[in-house]
Amino acid sequence: MRTQFSRTNAFFPILLLLLSIPTVLQAELLYTSDGAKITITGSNPRATGDLLIPATIAGLPVTSIANSTFYGCRELTKVTIPDSVTSIGKSAFYCCIGLKSVTIPASVTSIAAGAFYYCSGLTSINIPSSVTSIGWLAFSECPALTKTYFNGHTPLIAGDIFIGSTNVTVYYIQGKTGWDTTFEGRPTAFFDPGPVLQTLHDLARNQIVLSVKAGGDSAHSVEYTDDLKQWIPLATKLVGTKDLSQLDPDASNRPFRFYRVIQQ
Repeated sequence: MRTQFSRTNAFFPILLLLLSIPTVLQAELLYTSDGAKITITGSNPRATGDLLIPATIAGLPVTSIANSTFYGCRELTKVTIPDSVTSIGKSAFYCCIGLKSVTIPASVTSIAAGAFYYCSGLTSINIPSSVTSIGWLAFSECPALTKTYFNGHTPLIAGDIFIGSTNVTVYYIQGKTGWDTTFEGRPTAFFDPGPVLQTLHDLARNQIVLSVKAGGDSAHSVEYTDDLKQWIPLATKLVGTKDLSQLDPDASNRPFRFYRVIQQ
C-alpha cells in the first residue's frame, strides 16, 4: 500500500508563510538577476539543516542554480528545489557531505557535471522525466547512494556519472525507452511509481480538482481531513492509463484541507 499526501494551498497565505520559512533562511542565498529571472549563485558555507529554495525572489522566478552554488555546504541535510528551476549547474552541490535528501522538480531539464559529486550522505535520488541531460560525474563518489529512480526515457549522458558510487541500483519505469540490464555500469530494475495526487484550484468553479496519475491499473481511494486526525473518504475508483479528476466542492469553504491517495 502506498500513501501520498497533497495539500491545497490557495486559501491560507498566513499558514503558507509560516511553512515557507526553512531552517536556512532566504537571506543565506546569493543571487543575480537579468531583470526577468533569478539565478542562485551562492550560499553561506556554514548553513545548516533544511533548505527550501524560494520559487521567486523580488517578484522574479528563480530559474537556475549556478555552478558551485552550494559547494562545500557540509551541514545542509535537505534541499528542496522549486518547480521554477530548469537547470542545476556544475558542482552545484559538490561536497555537501551532510546532504541526505534532495527534491528535484519536474521543471528541471539538465543536471550539469559534478552537480552532486561527493554527496556522501545521499542515499537515494529521484530524477523526473523532464531531465534530458546529465553531465559527467554528476552522482559520483556517493558511497551511500543505493537507489536512483528515473521517471522518463534514458537521458543524454556526458561521460560516466556514477564513478565511485558502487552501491547504486538504477530504477526505471517499464515501457520507457533506452533502458537495458545495466546503465552507466550499474544494474537496473523496474519500479512502479504508483498513483500521484495533484491538486489544482479551479477558479471558474471555485473548487479544488484532484487529479490522480497512476503508474498502472489500480484501485485507489482519495481521503481528506481538516484536522489531521480523522480521514474521510472522498472517492474510490479504478485508475488506468487515463488520469482521473475528482472535484471537492466543499474545499473552498475551508481555511485549509489535506488530502491523501491510497493505492489498494
